[in-house]
Amino acid sequence: MSLFQIVTSPQFIFKECVPQWLIANYQICMISITVYPLIVHMYPKSLTISHKNSLLQFCLFLWNFILALYSIISVYKLTPPLMMRIYYDGYHESICLTDQENSFLYQPYGRWVFLFILSKIVEFGDTFFLLIRNKKIKFLHWYHHLITLLFAYVQGILLLETFEWVTWMNAVVHSCMYFYYSINVYKPLYIQRISTCITTLQVLQMCHGMFITGYHIRYCNNNSIKDYPGFLLYTTYTFLFISYFVKRYIPYYNITHDKLA
Repeated sequence: MSLFQIVTSPQFIFKECVPQWLIANYQICMISITVYPLIVHMYPKSLTISHKNSLLQFCLFLWNFILALYSIISVYKLTPPLMMRIYYDGYHESICLTDQENSFLYQPYGRWVFLFILSKIVEFGDTFFLLIRNKKIKFLHWYHHLITLLFAYVQGILLLETFEWVTWMNAVVHSCMYFYYSINVYKPLYIQRISTCITTLQVLQMCHGMFITGYHIRYCNNNSIKDYPGFLLYTTYTFLFISYFVKRYIPYYNITHDKLA
């Protein structure tokens, strides 16, 4: 089946088609994670465009708006089954998925978890818009994009039960983040508090990701080795995002407090 047929199939079953498709098309991931860092570090400055260019502004707005819309739809599709599982079966079941028949692995809404994997390739476009506007690419930015794609690809192949939580958290945070970015293109409302809230959501996302992977190792999967890379990844992300938060926002609030005093 083609990618389009898989995604649009009414009988979509994640466990039966996604791992096979990901393995058969492994070169998509390999080429992406190989070429991406080369572009980040070797992009010629001669190809940059002024951030005031009207066409560039429109493309940037459209890019962020589409990603925000996709994330909002993902939240809409994934929230009901996840919340119902927590309500009826408990938080433990939402992580361990002992009843896999009613999870994303077998239910049609699992297509949104598959789309999450594919979206990690699409989101490399974030970096392109930074490069073309001659913006500095921070380590956290390109490292996060690169490793998240690899992690999502491997998770899809290994069918990790925590993948539904991972997808839902990402969709919630990206709904807020990309919507804010799209507004900022034409209405530069750089409000420190809003930016701080988005970064705080990202920190909470990474902390919860670290918790659920650790919980899955301890209580769900008998210390399966396939969970450890995810736990290490989320631990790294948590440290990096907290470090970013401290460096970017703490000095601002200290200065603001001094002015008010």
